[in-house]
Amino acid sequence: MRQSSKFRIKHNAKLGDVRRKRDRWISAMEEMDYTHSSRKSWALLRKLGAAQPSRKVGCVAASDIANLLFRTSNIKPKKCEKQKREKNLLNY
Repeated sequence: MRQSSKFRIKHNAKLGDVRRKRDRWISAMEEMDYTHSSRKSWALLRKLGAAQPSRKVGCVAASDIANLLFRTSNIKPKKCEKQKREKNLLNY
């Protein structure tokens, strides 16, 4: 019995914290004004992680570049190079 009452107290305290945070969030969103000072508004959204980044960081792998160069190049492999490549593929 004693353990369940401690759990209830902790649970109620957490609920109280969540409610306070929610109320603070609602009041902050209602007070936010994009017409006069959008810098403050966007800065707050960025801090909270809700704003979309203005540009996405590209992730390009070296194999992607190599494949593109290979597809766009007009260099034809020699016969011996083709044979080596085929042997290597068969060995795997």
